[in-house]
Amino acid sequence: MDGEDESAVNRVEKQSEEDNKDATTPISEETLRKKLVNEIEETKDPINLNLTQEETLTTTKTTEVKLTSTESQADEIVVSIQRQNKISQLTLLIRSRIDILFQFLWLPFVTAIIATNGILPIIQTSLAIGSSALIATSVYFYNDVIDRVMDSLNEIKKKNRPLASGKVDDKLAMRIIYVTGILGLILAWFANINSFIIGVLWITILLAYSHPIIRLKKRYLLKEIITASGIVFSCILISYAVLNSLSFTAVTFTLFISLLSFGFIPVMQDSGDEYEDKLFDVKSISRYLTWKNKILFMCSGVIIFSVLFSLTYQQMGYTEIFPISMAILSLIFLGIDALPLFGEYSAVKVRRSRNIAYVYFMLINIIFIVGKITLPF
Repeated sequence: MDGEDESAVNRVEKQSEEDNKDATTPISEETLRKKLVNEIEETKDPINLNLTQEETLTTTKTTEVKLTSTESQADEIVVSIQRQNKISQLTLLIRSRIDILFQFLWLPFVTAIIATNGILPIIQTSLAIGSSALIATSVYFYNDVIDRVMDSLNEIKKKNRPLASGKVDDKLAMRIIYVTGILGLILAWFANINSFIIGVLWITILLAYSHPIIRLKKRYLLKEIITASGIVFSCILISYAVLNSLSFTAVTFTLFISLLSFGFIPVMQDSGDEYEDKLFDVKSISRYLTWKNKILFMCSGVIIFSVLFSLTYQQMGYTEIFPISMAILSLIFLGIDALPLFGEYSAVKVRRSRNIAYVYFMLINIIFIVGKITLPF
């Protein structure tokens, strides 16, 4: 592409940005193409009209060739810009769910360590972790597509999500959903047939959770139970992949983490969603609890987790130091995270609390890992 074409591209891209500064959707391909053709044509020398009949015929043919060339250049530019636009939209989608992507990469990895005592079969572990991340990406993006109207009404935290704000095209998101879901199941198939079955079950239930007709997320308690069940599905999937069976320790770990997640949902995930939940008749726990009771609900989950671990640590293969460490960690968490939440609801306090909760979860995972690997000291 020559310098004149590049200049035309720059002018069109700049004009497109100005025309669409307040728009919620990208400029259409046809509009972009017309702008490019006009811009490229403006860079060409005008046709001299003082010509003989023979010269006019020759010039006309040359102009037709130039016009065809211009349209071809415009098509190439459109394809290039559209490709860059799709990459940009994909990046926005991934960034909007980066915490979910990390969660479903990290937790299966921890489960694999616990199930195998740190002796990981690299190929099977990689296949299962990849499958978990892809399936989770598929079902969460699908939920975002279905909930885009709901999310656009959430002034507190969701209206700026890529799909709710119109920054990402629904059709592109659906293509990503299909590709990630299918690839996730393919990886699960190569990992283990039982992992594949778990993957199919996982996708089926989570799609039913979001699907406009079935919409399980509207049912009381099912919203939170199904959300927390994603952790169970991903960890069972990897347990079958690395052992070809279920590990008692790995499954117990998974259930504990799911229990914690269930208790955290009203405060950490659904607080601020009450208006849209009521508007669309989503019967979430958060909708029916006062702010104080949501905090108490979370604290109860932490306490129950600590008590259950203290009762089962021997069966899981841990020594006395681990339930003591877990209890101390949980008490510290309740002191520095839960107690400051009491009082009036504040989105700022919730964001701070969520960050502390991430650290708490990571430390819990590390404690579980340390108790299952052979240390050189």
